[in-house]
Amino acid sequence: MREKKVIVFIIEGPSDEAALGTIMKEHFSSNEVRFVVVHGDITQNLEHVLYNELKDFSDEEKQQLSDDFADQYEGNVNAFLAFISDPLIAAPGTYQKSWDYIEKGKNSLQRHSNMHLIFESYTPNK
Repeated sequence: MREKKVIVFIIEGPSDEAALGTIMKEHFSSNEVRFVVVHGDITQNLEHVLYNELKDFSDEEKQQLSDDFADQYEGNVNAFLAFISDPLIAAPGTYQKSWDYIEKGKNSLQRHSNMHLIFESYTPNK
């Protein structure tokens, strides 16, 4: 039986899928990408990264931010990779070390991400 790889993104809602979906499906095969909506407050991470402060955005503003983000990186995966790999955002080290870093002290409050690691270790299905 052939193994199938699937990348699952746990997201807050439709605006997060709008922001990341196009980029992820552009880089990875669209049948390998799945989004799970949890209706939590994950979007604040994107807002924090874009504005370097936490704001209380309306649903319409969140959708506009997501659309702007998607438009900025659609068709330009390399620019997106540079963005998420920036040391101001990317947690350093391997997968485990990046979580160790995020969990240490107040690093989780600084909105670090290890999303860049999925691009480094990805091997497309044959």
